Amino acid sequence: VQTPVIFGMDPNAEITKGTKETLRLLSDTLKTRGLSQGEPAGGEGRETVVTEVAKDLLAKLPPQFDIQEVTLAYPTLYEESMNSVLVQEMIRYNRLTAVVRESLGQLLKAMRGLVVMDEKLEAVSSAFYDGRVPQLWLSSSFSSLKPLAGYSQDLLRRLKMLESWCKEGPPCIFWFSGFYFPHAFLTGTLQNYARRNKLAIDTVAVSYTHLRAHETPEHLVCRLLLEKKKTQTEKKPSPYINIILF
Repeated sequence: VQTPVIFGMDPNAEITKGTKETLRLLSDTLKTRGLSQGEPAGGEGRETVVTEVAKDLLAKLPPQFDIQEVTLAYPTLYEESMNSVLVQEMIRYNRLTAVVRESLGQLLKAMRGLVVMDEKLEAVSSAFYDGRVPQLWLSSSFSSLKPLAGYSQDLLRRLKMLESWCKEGPPCIFWFSGFYFPHAFLTGTLQNYARRNKLAIDTVAVSYTHLRAHETPEHLVCRLLLEKKKTQTEKKPSPYINIILF
């Protein structure tokens, strides 16, 4: 069997190819189901399932963030770049939730016959019935490969994280993968560290620390604190910022 290496490609290219073929096969299999099937005996019909899913998601979706109010509470400051990160994240999630809320509202109206079920709404309806995230959402969304149930829970958790940050202040531990654009968080962290220690931003880098064998998160935190204490004793700021990944 020929491997991707002989074509100058990474060995993982075969995994990517297999994943795409599997997803395409499953997608085509779902399309073979009739779109106008009647309600099965003892089960729920297509319209019932789609309506319940849309109502549930719309009820759980919180209101959009008040960007003007957040900007007043967290203004742009030279000493604190995380304020800008918070505002920018809220703006991005507002765009996403606006698309989600609009599509859910229009879909419920279409299911009641109040508006025309156009191609976009039909695609959203089919995605709900199949348990997939609509492509309409993904075009404005953060990167995700989760099905609809996992995606919706993930989105609500991300919105809750930003809401808690806004009301209670910056958390002690940030949910790195919960950011819409994680690069902004890394850049803000570098800026804060460089300005606090009076270092050039291009001389500061991020050092990723992973758990060692048989090391608990508590041991890792203690090890990093000891390293920080040693650096402070030497009175020389380290050019690296440690980020703990669990």
